[in-house]
Amino acid sequence: PLSEDVTIRELPDGVAVTKDGGLFLTKDLQRQDTFGEQGFGSEQAFAQGRPYPLEEWRLVNQDSFYRAKQDIQREVAEAISISRTRPRMKLARFFFAHGLTAETLGVLRTVAAEDPEFSNTPEFKSLRGGALYAFGREEAAREDLADRALDGNREVELWRGAAAGAVGDWGQAAEHFARAGEIPGDYPRNYTTEIALIAAEAAIRVGDNRGAGVFLDIVAEGSPSKAEAARIDYLRGRVLSAVGDVEGAYSLWEPLAVGEDRWSRVRAARALVEEDLRQGKIGKEEA
Repeated sequence: PLSEDVTIRELPDGVAVTKDGGLFLTKDLQRQDTFGEQGFGSEQAFAQGRPYPLEEWRLVNQDSFYRAKQDIQREVAEAISISRTRPRMKLARFFFAHGLTAETLGVLRTVAAEDPEFSNTPEFKSLRGGALYAFGREEAAREDLADRALDGNREVELWRGAAAGAVGDWGQAAEHFARAGEIPGDYPRNYTTEIALIAAEAAIRVGDNRGAGVFLDIVAEGSPSKAEAARIDYLRGRVLSAVGDVEGAYSLWEPLAVGEDRWSRVRAARALVEEDLRQGKIGKEEA
């Protein structure tokens, strides 16, 4: 719009920008990262061991979620067709960082359809694997997260452990969590809570009661909902039972067995029956 000498022509594979007498380009500016501003460079993040830098992806410096979303969507709309993968990935990461997994998967589906080569990169697979897990498609998540290019990354191990535990592969889950270490502090509460609860159960399953207590404390310190608090009590009862504090376990399970939360009610009732059977309070036929 600033010069009538510039001509723009749309081509089948892009756009040609020309000017009579030639174009004069400014010197290359130092690139901050792959996507430019706000640390969206996936290669840089991977090099630093953070495939999920969620605080950066949330665009916390923006004054409004909706304004930030519209700005990224505008970037997608204004990009030429062959250059839309990067702003689309920026949008997918933005959604994922805000816990919007269905929206994340929708954008990633478009990226995979229009740029299949990029869909085979570790950056893409780590994001889709995390989104698939959070959306409840754990087996598909395990397939993406199992990519060998993601091996050795502690944060990926965290999501691998969550996906393994969600399908009942507790041995593998415990191994992944042991390699992962702590849950990063910039995760949304829903991600932290779900991963920590699965990590706690995985630790209990392999006899690591101290590790289970650490993960349960993470959830308890985050203002858990009633359902989450019930799940914490059920798992704490499992820990107490494992270390021989049967009365302590009963004191946690008995209220849960008649409580409102279905998940903990069923498991607490079963745990009480199993504990009664171990203690000889009932016989096998009665159980």
